[in-house]
Amino acid sequence: MLRVDTADRDIDIIEARGNASLQFLAGIAGTGTDLARRHKVYLDIVTVAHVPEDYSERLLDVFTGEFQNLRLKAFERHDLALAKLGRNADHDREDVKRLAAGPGLDPELLRHRYESELRFQFGRPESADLTLEFWIEMIKEVQEVQAHQGPDRAVLRPLNRSKIQ
Repeated sequence: MLRVDTADRDIDIIEARGNASLQFLAGIAGTGTDLARRHKVYLDIVTVAHVPEDYSERLLDVFTGEFQNLRLKAFERHDLALAKLGRNADHDREDVKRLAAGPGLDPELLRHRYESELRFQFGRPESADLTLEFWIEMIKEVQEVQAHQGPDRAVLRPLNRSKIQ
């Protein structure tokens, strides 16, 4: 997912297959490269990540058939949200709010995947458990705002928790 609240945007890469190595990709499109400066987007190689165990079965094709020698895949929305859970940075929460404002983010499916595919990966999962509960509450609030205000306003404006009662 691209973060839209920064001048430069990153595309997180967790795996490359075929002849291209992660180091090669970072060398041509990583931060500080000519390509990144020109397009204000760069590849960010992720070396440590907690991702749902079966995420690869749910990867979505991006730009199918557009490139002869390149296949891009992206996380399904629940897997994307869960991949951000361990870090729980401000921009991760904003990304999850944007996902919640779109179609198809189911808090119960998120909880199920966390419990069955991700929780065991955390050495001490209690902190991640609390983060998940907060995120589920946040997702439900965003979806409630969206239901009352419409999708455009819910996505464009950050969630104002003081107005939700």
